[in-house]
Amino acid sequence: MYKIGVGREAIDIEIGGKEFAIKFVSVFARKRANDLFSMVDKITKLSQLETEEKDKAMDALSEVELKEVLDSRGDCIENLVTSNGYEYDADWWEKNTAYEDQNQFIYLCILKDISKKKQQVETQKK
Repeated sequence: MYKIGVGREAIDIEIGGKEFAIKFVSVFARKRANDLFSMVDKITKLSQLETEEKDKAMDALSEVELKEVLDSRGDCIENLVTSNGYEYDADWWEKNTAYEDQNQFIYLCILKDISKKKQQVETQKK
């Protein structure tokens, strides 16, 4: 019998004074992370424009787009922590972490499996 998803390695992350051992990263979390980082990339590129152009471009970002960034981040973190056996408390995350911390938390969770797969591919090539 094949057992799928058994024996995943964890990544241990401390954020806001709490420790999380993340083993499982769902497809949902990956999709929401992709949405988040695509929008963050867009905002970063806009922020590098000249001042007048930047102001116009940033004003053009709709409230819906900015809300999507916040929603994507929250959805992703909630899924990551709850699917790994932790209780999600949005209020705690808001009071104890910065947006950059949250982005890094998500990034590290996503990266843990990508790095391992890359190592496996490189090992198989040898």
